[in-house]
Amino acid sequence: MQDIAAVAEVLVNARRPLFVIGSGVSPDAAAEISFVSEKYCIPIVCSPRAKSLFSDHSASFYLGTMGIAACPVADRFLSEVQCDAVVAIGAGMGSYATNSWDPLLRQSGVMIQVNIDASEIGKIYVADIGIVSDAAAFASGLRLALQASEDGLAKSRHADRLDWLRPYFTLPKWPFSADIERPVSEYPTPLQVIRAVDRALPHGGILMADSSSMLLWATHHFPETHGRKFIGVWGSASMGHVTAGAVGAKLAAGARAVVALVGDGCFLMNGTDVATAAELKLPIVWIVNVNGQLGMIHYEQRASGLTRSSEIGLCDYTKIAEGLGARGIRCDDTSELPIHIVHGLRSNGPTVIQVNVDPAPTPPLGRKKAGSARWKEYIASI
Repeated sequence: MQDIAAVAEVLVNARRPLFVIGSGVSPDAAAEISFVSEKYCIPIVCSPRAKSLFSDHSASFYLGTMGIAACPVADRFLSEVQCDAVVAIGAGMGSYATNSWDPLLRQSGVMIQVNIDASEIGKIYVADIGIVSDAAAFASGLRLALQASEDGLAKSRHADRLDWLRPYFTLPKWPFSADIERPVSEYPTPLQVIRAVDRALPHGGILMADSSSMLLWATHHFPETHGRKFIGVWGSASMGHVTAGAVGAKLAAGARAVVALVGDGCFLMNGTDVATAAELKLPIVWIVNVNGQLGMIHYEQRASGLTRSSEIGLCDYTKIAEGLGARGIRCDDTSELPIHIVHGLRSNGPTVIQVNVDPAPTPPLGRKKAGSARWKEYIASI
């Protein structure tokens, strides 16, 4: 409790505090953090893996995801602001979340890290205060400690924080480009696919994204609203896991809708798990985004002017789906895609929708590439 009281004191006295939330934070902990954020005007940013954690809460000061494919509001905030108190909860501070360990998170002030795994504390950024705790227990204790010292947060300090944050929390977090409806080629863009999914996925629905370029597009653009859950697994970035993962998600989620975004390369590696969904008559919708590439690898190679072994042949994924016992649909017009998704979610078995997308647009990597280059320079200098 003394450690939590010390954190509360830091937050009360800070001018520019920040919560950094990782995937180790549970929904119960998120509810507590949302309450503290609202009451004390403390902004929140999440790691990519924690995207959608606050979609069940009206957290005014939630600024979106940081790191790779970051929400533009969170990215702008971290680029422009020097925080004097950072409280990282359940966050491993890995390369994807921090743009290869961006020094912006440790510019000045106090770094506080809370993690159930003691080995994670201080591993990446030096911790001024380290607390080994379950996120929910810490968040509940912090709320009580702040309430006990409530008089310490002067009205002037509260107003100052509100003025500081107003330019950020009033911005749209997931803006869709005005050019989204204007095709630049014969194929739709990945962004058009994301918009179609946003229109079709109901309240409480689950969207999963495989380790393909669509993971970047969805992380950056998919709105965190209506209590919907987004699942994107970064970590080892194993390709094809969402084909099987969607089956597990549906079995666990019951009546909640499950839609999965899968690249063509990912589907070819593990697509046969659709047969399990067919056997169990699960109304899951997989959207196979076909660009004839191993996208994330291809875009990295393309930036260097050389592509090798990153292109794949075009297949008829509707026929593969039908052979596995699912319904196969090819959609060439994304204005019709929401209808196909809704029909698939209401059917008595799985649906695989093939969308041939424009391979030209570069995924929204954000500042990750610059961070990787900076890290390489650092390694070469030591």
